[in-house]
Amino acid sequence: MSFLNKKIAWYWLVPAVLLSVLLTFMTTYVVMKVQAHLDKNNAYLQSTYNEDPTLAYVKQLFEMNYIGEVPEFDTSGVTDTLIREYIAATGDKWANYMNAEEYREFSQSMQGDLVGIGVQVAYDIAGNSIEILLIMPDSPAAKIGLAIGDRIVGVNGKRVEDIGYNAATDAIRGEIGTEVKLTVLRDGKEMEFTAVRDQVTALAVIYEMLSDGKTGFVRILEFNGVTAQQFNNAVDTLLSKGATQFVFDLRDNPGGQLDSILEVLDRILPKDQVLIRIHDAAGNEETRSSEDDMTLDCPMVILTNGNTASAAELFTSCLRDYKKATLVGEKTYGKGCMQHLYPLPNGGAITITTHLYSPPLGENYDGVGISPDVEASLSEEAMKINFYKLNETNDDQLKTAMDVLNGRK
Repeated sequence: MSFLNKKIAWYWLVPAVLLSVLLTFMTTYVVMKVQAHLDKNNAYLQSTYNEDPTLAYVKQLFEMNYIGEVPEFDTSGVTDTLIREYIAATGDKWANYMNAEEYREFSQSMQGDLVGIGVQVAYDIAGNSIEILLIMPDSPAAKIGLAIGDRIVGVNGKRVEDIGYNAATDAIRGEIGTEVKLTVLRDGKEMEFTAVRDQVTALAVIYEMLSDGKTGFVRILEFNGVTAQQFNNAVDTLLSKGATQFVFDLRDNPGGQLDSILEVLDRILPKDQVLIRIHDAAGNEETRSSEDDMTLDCPMVILTNGNTASAAELFTSCLRDYKKATLVGEKTYGKGCMQHLYPLPNGGAITITTHLYSPPLGENYDGVGISPDVEASLSEEAMKINFYKLNETNDDQLKTAMDVLNGRK
């Protein structure tokens, strides 16, 4: 995990709305102040219901009048609700609260460290199955021979169509060293696999040499603790194979950590180039610049869409500012604000929007987005195909990118 200030500051560029698949949000409860429940010694929310007279009265009414047995009162769930609703009342749409378990999972994902079998999946509604889209290198899934395109139809003896997608994916997750039994549909036949859950490194970058033999294709899925290393490896490998031009695919990239995106940009831009301008509430500006002597000097195209957000937008705007790349695709999401992460005494954490950030030369794009130099959309046919299955033959935006690189547009 990358910290700018070891005491409290970890700048986080991921838009909360795009993290909804990782974190649980509570949306409709009574709004109460949480700060009052933190004493000077940071002892966390002692006897929450006793400190709020209304909540204490409700508890008393239940104890005096409820025909059933009132269980021992657990304030942890109420605590989570109070904090989330306090945040909602501030109007900070990017602020977010994570309880201890959520924060632990989030920290692991941002470091690129995950526990599971090492696959990225999507729900195949028509087939009532879980389709494997990506397999992480050296993962339990790779070791037992699972393949991209396999469909998981059963987990631990229970059919996906019976228990549903969410329950099935939850059942696949688990603790390190434990087993999960998978029933997999491949080429019309069902096969049984047993995987031992382990810690795996997230796949943040996918790359390949395109069929023309000179274009390196690099898809950046997110900016986390392993992205820079994987990006450098991708670029160096493709250069060694003869790549003379690049397509950087930032479509559906929700963003990530500040240090991660800066390290990636550092590989492309020369030393001492301003990479980002950061503005606080008082209007003070801080800049961060490239530190590495390495550069990438060749034609480049960046692919974007409406889900290209935050740190991915900084990558996009920074390279365009320095006239290093042409933007192809669709207008980006539009998030140019930064969150500050504060650990809490209960083991959780809270993020608060504290800064705006802008590209080196251009304007802040928060709420506006970045328009492409060359507009291109996917065809209706391509829209029906899972994003990870798009390729040179059916990806209209990639085709346009190739036309731009080769002077046909």
